[in-house]
Amino acid sequence: MTPASLALALLSALAPRSEGPFQELTLDQATAAAARDKKVVMIDFFTTWCGPCKKLDKKTWSDPEVQKWLAEHVVALKMDAEKEVELAKKHRIDGYPTMLFLKADGTELDRIVGYEDPAEFLQNAGDALAGKDALSRAKEKFAGHEDDPMARERYGDALVRAHRYEEAMAEYLWCFDNGRKSPGYEGVRLSFLLGRIHDLGMKFPPALKALEDRRDAAESKLAAGADPFDDVEDILSINRELDVQARNLELYDKLAKQKPLPPRLRIAFANEVFPLLVDARRYKDGLELFDNPEGYVTWRLNMVKTMPSRGTEVDKSADSFLRQQTILECSKMYEALLGAERKDVAAKVVEHLSKFSATGTTYSILVQSAARAGALDVARSVGEQGIALLPDAEKAQVKDTLKLVGAVK
Repeated sequence: MTPASLALALLSALAPRSEGPFQELTLDQATAAAARDKKVVMIDFFTTWCGPCKKLDKKTWSDPEVQKWLAEHVVALKMDAEKEVELAKKHRIDGYPTMLFLKADGTELDRIVGYEDPAEFLQNAGDALAGKDALSRAKEKFAGHEDDPMARERYGDALVRAHRYEEAMAEYLWCFDNGRKSPGYEGVRLSFLLGRIHDLGMKFPPALKALEDRRDAAESKLAAGADPFDDVEDILSINRELDVQARNLELYDKLAKQKPLPPRLRIAFANEVFPLLVDARRYKDGLELFDNPEGYVTWRLNMVKTMPSRGTEVDKSADSFLRQQTILECSKMYEALLGAERKDVAAKVVEHLSKFSATGTTYSILVQSAARAGALDVARSVGEQGIALLPDAEKAQVKDTLKLVGAVK
């Protein structure tokens, strides 16, 4: 045995090992071990807050077949990307989990991003070691589905992960320009797809410019007298994604002055402009977007109530966040009703919200909304109602809010 190989053997023997498929080695130790054993290094980059990472631990890394494969083919490491910041930055890790496969010389062989069940992981990891990388696999799956925007969007995701940004932009923009023709894709097109293009634009600015160009083209068509609905939805959604909602308010004022808005346009503007009108205390203008303000509130609350939850800690946290966001959205309607002197309907909104979530946070939000509408007497009344109903642990929050808005006698 040469002195170098003896040193490597001693280093590997002395290095602590974690239970399961992962070893507690430095990257240098791992690449040396991979060179010795004719393996590759696999690093599972995770974060402590990542739900799919926890699922990967529970379902995939615990699987006996996966553990056997890892032991035979890789030197497996597990690294917290928020602690190994420089290493994660060097390898451009921007999604979690990311399973990074490195050759023994440290160059990248392939990567798998996101949760995969045991069968998926074994298939894709095996392909990676055989020379068929993630982009090749994605291209194979995409072949024959070129007219399907969901398939094309997934291929765009693979291009992003491969850092081929210009090609990814072209795929995403095809989906935006053609996705309206595909039944069931319109909601995705104006939400998740726009989010993907925006995220890409943070790394590749031409993607943001492409969104601006499409927004400007839709505005030109609107000015030329085209059917407004599709163009308006595109404009509103792009402005929301680009965080220039003031332009949406300008568009609303322009169209509302020309003629009464048809129902479809009122719905579109209600989603994007109503909160802006409330923030500007244009309460009557905001309420004109709704035929039934109370019905809107009950509809929003019922949507949340009927959503299934799988009961995991991540799901519970997401459910709690969604419920609070819904209360905040409905509080805008409550404020508008009070500001427009429709106190009877506002009182019904309080009933619905208190049944939905009778907490100190809910009543504090209602107190603040009433105060913003200039209805301090109502703010005091709803605050006192909350104090009378809430457990002692939550009364203080409402009392502090009443003091904050000046609604204490």
